[in-house]
Amino acid sequence: MKYRAVIFDLSGTLVDKFPVDESIDVLREMAAERLSVEPEECLYIGDGDSGEINGAAEADMRAVLIRVTDGKNGADGRVEEWTGPTISSLTDVMKLLK
Repeated sequence: MKYRAVIFDLSGTLVDKFPVDESIDVLREMAAERLSVEPEECLYIGDGDSGEINGAAEADMRAVLIRVTDGKNGADGRVEEWTGPTISSLTDVMKLLK
């Protein structure tokens, strides 16, 4: 099964996973709820191909765009306008948490 999002806590434990057909607004709301934290305590990482990065920022989450090394994000290569933090690999996430 394909998933649109997965949620991990800071210890790396899988908290939940959401199917592809779940809306991004529902995902953001459920992420904070499942982690038992406020939205501003969440770090949201996305590829920017569906407006989710700006949406996460508007939901008061700490939003970060992950830009893959080939320059293409998402299924069709589109990336939303984003001026906030950007990483190129999930290994960069630890730097964001310091």
